[in-house]
Amino acid sequence: MIVKKYIKFISLILIAVGIIWGGIYLWKTMNTPGSILNPQINKQPDITDLSSKLKMVFDDKIFDYWINSKNNTIYYLGDSGQISKISASDTSQKGEIVNSQNINQLNKVMPSPDGAMAVAEFNYPKLPTFSIFDTATNAWQPLPPNIIAVAWSPDSKKLAYLENKDNTGRIAIYDIASKKTQEVIKMTQKDLGLSWVKNDEMLFYETPSANIATSLYSLNTTNKTIKPLIKDEYGLTVNWSLDGKFGIKLINTNRVPSSVLIDASGNELASLSSLLLPPKCQILERAKIYCGIPKTIPGGIALPDDYYKNAVYFQDELYLIDLASGKASVIFNNRDNVLIDASRLTVNNSQLLFINRYDGKLYSLDLK
Repeated sequence: MIVKKYIKFISLILIAVGIIWGGIYLWKTMNTPGSILNPQINKQPDITDLSSKLKMVFDDKIFDYWINSKNNTIYYLGDSGQISKISASDTSQKGEIVNSQNINQLNKVMPSPDGAMAVAEFNYPKLPTFSIFDTATNAWQPLPPNIIAVAWSPDSKKLAYLENKDNTGRIAIYDIASKKTQEVIKMTQKDLGLSWVKNDEMLFYETPSANIATSLYSLNTTNKTIKPLIKDEYGLTVNWSLDGKFGIKLINTNRVPSSVLIDASGNELASLSSLLLPPKCQILERAKIYCGIPKTIPGGIALPDDYYKNAVYFQDELYLIDLASGKASVIFNNRDNVLIDASRLTVNNSQLLFINRYDGKLYSLDLK
């Protein structure tokens, strides 16, 4: 037992050292100031300029996508809400429409961790409405009205939601199998985002803005206690690893954005001068980060505001950052300034999938 504890302690030390050296490496090798790129919606990259390992999965512009890990299938939504699927192991096939229902004013899609289900938010912003799509039945199941935000449990069996009813906020848990709901806690705050990173811990946060200081809180679902993890940061945005042990935090100091690696308690592990935008990264459980990192960072922009409003676009290179070894390597070198602005990165087997914000299409990078 002592030996196991010692090995675990040494492993944590090595990862921490790797994070620090990785931060130094990134600080030296990436982002330089540049000018703002004009938005070029629907402008398709020249495929002949792409690396032989990078390809467009299919020609359709999509709203969002996710992967069902149970059957290795990619599900994707068009702007009208129509859902199609395609095998992740053979994307040369034509996509199959599984649900043709139109959905008005789509705002967000939140897949369960295993990808067997997904929640869509629509009728936004006038009357936000949430429904669950089940890939087993290819059907929608409406959720109760007055919901503001939702988050899947790590085991994909439950759904937490924040409800604003009769001007009172509360967080409740909906069990998918039993279809029963259990209240967790009542709250005075009514406009929050939710994240469920551990079995007994949820996170809730205010809408991030470079102009407003916001905070991140932890809620223990067992004893129903709340504690602050990060307080009063401008532009506060966090993307967590799949196991909830690490996160990339974006903040602003005097309207200058910076990114920081943090642990599960919100403690800073490494501060990076190079800017890693949380929505452009995926952190895997084995302490590896895949990111689309802009070749240049414009001055005079507000982050994350301008990014979410599609007011700024970047030209990305794709990086793999190994926190354990501290190494950062380029996996797609954008020497030809191809119009790639990667978002919604997902690693599936030996592929890195992402949506290109320029043309709204799904791309795949071979990692072998």
